[in-house]
Amino acid sequence: MILYRYQYSDEPVLDAIKRQEYLQPPGDRVSYVLTCPNCGPREVTDFSFGGEVNPRPHETPSPRELGAYNYFRDNVAGVQREWWFHRSGCGEWFLAERDTRTNEVLLTELPS
Repeated sequence: MILYRYQYSDEPVLDAIKRQEYLQPPGDRVSYVLTCPNCGPREVTDFSFGGEVNPRPHETPSPRELGAYNYFRDNVAGVQREWWFHRSGCGEWFLAERDTRTNEVLLTELPS
């Protein structure tokens, strides 16, 4: 019986870190800070994204209008208004204006 030795190092955590560094060039940042209107600045991982703000359909929408409201988004490359939920803090929904190209948050406010 032949036993094969794995070609990986004895430290799999270091291998994983090396692979991640290879996949993500330095300087690329995905995370950013959102300011909760109640709790103040927090890491974006404390929040849940609720989608972009879009107007609700009228009182009795057709199936096509309801489908468009539920599933179609503009997904603009620029500033858009979005819903966010502070799941690891106060538990409030709020609105944010964010530039989707840079993740710069321009404004956060409670809905009126």
